[in-house]
Amino acid sequence: MKLLATLATVRRIARAVRTDDYKGLILGTPALPTDVGYVYLITNPEYAHKIKCGRSNDPARRARDYLQAVDAYPWEVMFAWEVSDMAAAEAAAHASLRGYNYGPQRRNGKPTETFKASVETARPMVEAAIQPWHPQLSFALGKRIR
Repeated sequence: MKLLATLATVRRIARAVRTDDYKGLILGTPALPTDVGYVYLITNPEYAHKIKCGRSNDPARRARDYLQAVDAYPWEVMFAWEVSDMAAAEAAAHASLRGYNYGPQRRNGKPTETFKASVETARPMVEAAIQPWHPQLSFALGKRIR
């Protein structure tokens, strides 16, 4: 019995060193994820045929950023899902929407986060893709951001 407890402790130490989770090792609890945030779908009435799917800690602020950058009409956050790992969830969402990609690739070779699809088409695809990082149901914001 003592050997099993010692082995469990050694495994915990090895896991903590491998993931740099020293705080979890000391406190006996896992460290909180650092990439918690939202994956969102936003639309603009000026561009009824396309949507944007991205990640942000504040989707409403991100929608305002798009407005200030290029557009005459405000972007609308249609759906936002809180996820435990924004980067991984966004990559999965973009992969699920790959067939709807709109526009040329960026200078860094990555596809844009703009898709030629309706919100009704994209929502179930994104929800299925981000399920590992968001087990709860999505919530609709549906407010126009000014």
